[in-house]
Amino acid sequence: DSHKELYTQIRLKAIDNNRFLESLLEDGINYLEIRSIDINPFSKAGISLDDLNFINIFTIYLLAKEESDYKNWQEEAQNNQNIISMYGQMDVTLYKDGKTISKNDWAMKILNEIKNMNDDLCLG
Repeated sequence: DSHKELYTQIRLKAIDNNRFLESLLEDGINYLEIRSIDINPFSKAGISLDDLNFINIFTIYLLAKEESDYKNWQEEAQNNQNIISMYGQMDVTLYKDGKTISKNDWAMKILNEIKNMNDDLCLG
């Protein structure tokens, strides 16, 4: 039952929750539970169709994107999280694979990669 107490941004859901780990190994992932999405205050339902389409395309992008083999990624991610939590409204300098990059440049790079992937795959 400890998997039910896992509070992360994304949680794997198995087909058989009574045999969680065994089911993941044998049956694979039934679906992902995305838990860190904020409510859209401009939508009566709390989320719009545009929001859902973006989440879908963004999730596909994350699955298709090759991971970096940079060894200090976790330390970098924690440092970036601290910087954003304190100064996120400004265009701060972050760290990516041992190099510095502005928050705005990194965001635009990701959005352009998503747009190119979407154009190539005709996702929406």
